[in-house]
Amino acid sequence: MLSLAALCFCVSAVSWMGVGGRARWIAAVPGLASLGCCVGDFGWVAGLLVLLVLAMTAASALVLVLPPWPSRARTFAWVSGVAGLVPVALMGVGR
Repeated sequence: MLSLAALCFCVSAVSWMGVGGRARWIAAVPGLASLGCCVGDFGWVAGLLVLLVLAMTAASALVLVLPPWPSRARTFAWVSGVAGLVPVALMGVGR
């Protein structure tokens, strides 16, 4: 479950980077959430490696999706960030 949350948070962080301007600083929040999910699920070394792979994959995919519509980057970032909260909430409810 944390892997899915990490993926969503990573997509959100990369999307915020695509918004530009001061919104790039907002990317730190889902980026740190993604880091926490990866480290919590896989440990420090493997978690950092998984995070790097997720970030590169998200950036590669979003390069194809967002440039034709840069105005959608902010919406995409919010939606993927909220989608990342769903698995985290489900794990909290399951405990």
